[in-house]
Amino acid sequence: MRSGAEATATSFADAVTGKRVVHLATHGFFAGPECRSGLAGGQRLGQFGGDLGVGFNPMSLSGVVLAGVNLPHDALDPEDGILTAEEVAALDLRGTELVVLSACDTGAGELSSGEGVLGLRRAFSAAGAETMVMSLWAIPDEATRALMDDFYSAYLHKRKPKSAGESLRAAQLEMLRTRRAKFGEARPQDWAAFIVSGP
Repeated sequence: MRSGAEATATSFADAVTGKRVVHLATHGFFAGPECRSGLAGGQRLGQFGGDLGVGFNPMSLSGVVLAGVNLPHDALDPEDGILTAEEVAALDLRGTELVVLSACDTGAGELSSGEGVLGLRRAFSAAGAETMVMSLWAIPDEATRALMDDFYSAYLHKRKPKSAGESLRAAQLEMLRTRRAKFGEARPQDWAAFIVSGP
């Protein structure tokens, strides 16, 4: 387990190899196509709309924030505090049953013709992870913590563990019930962002 200043990209990469479950509670991001490299010049190439230019990889538009992101860095410093989808794809997550991305926008990515969605979902799958839990929009911290508590209670239950999908559904139904009791409304913005990808 890494937290605080120890949660660097290098320590994360070292810690996750061979783990059954990987959980990231941090900030996630997806920078839309408008954030492409200036080297691409906004030109499109070919019938599939690829970029003409150097320096653009859509897998660099999504990622998670780790320790040190707010510190000054050299442009080539690998410890810049950002773990992009491109970097995630190079990890060895063979044997990892579940990756939980408890952060905003971790299920977002760029849709590419013939490729699907390029982002963290693709990256963790390419690295070898079997199943991912991720979010489709910005999520509130406290509600997410409560949702994750219920999710893991079901997923890691000693006598009757559930699949990731069943566990997430149970946690979301519990959140729906408690939100209706507390606020008089479902408040899906607090819990409905999370999805399961994989078996």
